[in-house]
Amino acid sequence: MDISDIQRQNCTKEKILYAAAMMYSKQGYEKISMRDLADAVGIRVSSLYNHFESKEDILYALYSAYSVERQRSKPNMDDLLRLAETAPPREVLWRPTHNIDPGVANIMDRIMAIATHRVATGADSALFVKNNLLDIWLPFLKPLLTRMTELGKIEPVDIDTFIYLVSVYSFGATALNNSNMEISREEWAKGYAMLCTLIRPTGK
Repeated sequence: MDISDIQRQNCTKEKILYAAAMMYSKQGYEKISMRDLADAVGIRVSSLYNHFESKEDILYALYSAYSVERQRSKPNMDDLLRLAETAPPREVLWRPTHNIDPGVANIMDRIMAIATHRVATGADSALFVKNNLLDIWLPFLKPLLTRMTELGKIEPVDIDTFIYLVSVYSFGATALNNSNMEISREEWAKGYAMLCTLIRPTGK
């Protein structure tokens, strides 16, 4: 099952996962019981247990669906590296941030918000956040910045530190989405764009 399946809610299992994503992210994973989820979906608790054995199973199913979508939306590095040869540097850096289907972006944001909220209390969530939020920038930003530096298109920059700043910013912005200080994707984009001003084009 992937995120688009959950978004469509065509079957009871998908409805349960959708309700869990909404309720866990708004009210907190710890505060929502299996009965709460059953009531939200309009089924008996016993029926819910036919699909998931526990709250943890529901959480892991959400994490799994997120990871599948994240892998599907990975940027094509060959295309990006070719683009780096001709396009302005900031356009190149911007391109990978638009790979997520807008139709599933909201539910993905909610799942990540659940995970960031649980980082301090669950090793499973900490690993999920590391793999799907903090570490996702390195595989494409480092080759892109290295290549643009080699081409003389940007001034030399501490690439690892820049990637660290982007990762920490992403984590902080996502954590806010599990509070009453939720930020929009447009606001997130403005912050990322400001970070990208640290990358100085040479004009070549």
